[in-house]
Amino acid sequence: MEDNSISKDSLVTLSDDEGREHDFAVIDVLELDEGRYAIMLPVFDSGEEGDEIEVDFEEDAYIFRVELDEKSGEELFSEVEDKEEWSKVALAWEEMVKDLDEEESGDIF
Repeated sequence: MEDNSISKDSLVTLSDDEGREHDFAVIDVLELDEGRYAIMLPVFDSGEEGDEIEVDFEEDAYIFRVELDEKSGEELFSEVEDKEEWSKVALAWEEMVKDLDEEESGDIF
């Protein structure tokens, strides 16, 4: 069975346009064309116990652009809504995951 646990350190809480908070698990971060992007999965129950949360890797991933707030120094996340930009980042991430899978499967004899 696949392990669906992720460290709570990867948990990010974001607010939508209406002020509602949503938890996401950052599963990967990549740099592409001078931009930095976070690949996130929604977390529906972050739980109270332990250092890990459960995520469903079958859920659709969200892509957020990561920008630095120059005043506060904090990272800001904005969902990528431009279809061309989203497709470019999704393709780059899929290629990266595919390459990692091929490397891992090459190690097993």
